Amino acid sequence: MSWPATTTFSAVAEATILVVLVAVAGSVSVLPALLSLLGDRVDRGRIRSRRRRSLAARPATRGGRWDAIVAGVLRRPIRSATIAVLVLVALAVPALSMPHGQSRSH
Repeated sequence: MSWPATTTFSAVAEATILVVLVAVAGSVSVLPALLSLLGDRVDRGRIRSRRRRSLAARPATRGGRWDAIVAGVLRRPIRSATIAVLVLVALAVPALSMPHGQSRSH
């Protein structure tokens, strides 16, 4: 299926790109600055529900699967980041063979 080359679709594409760029820029620059200004007060306005209180009352369990994964990542962060990047690249490789652009044949 090919989209016709109209200004409407081009405008929607440009607006989407702009929204994503602004969101990335804000999350990389403004959010860390705001969190550093708030410091320990970041949780001051938190509303606790009954479920959260019941979870907080339970003792923390250690030794689960996620604890083991986190411990491994913290032990070797560069190796973990390299593996994550390689997995993402391997998942993106099929996109290289995808056709893109406008089809000129009718």
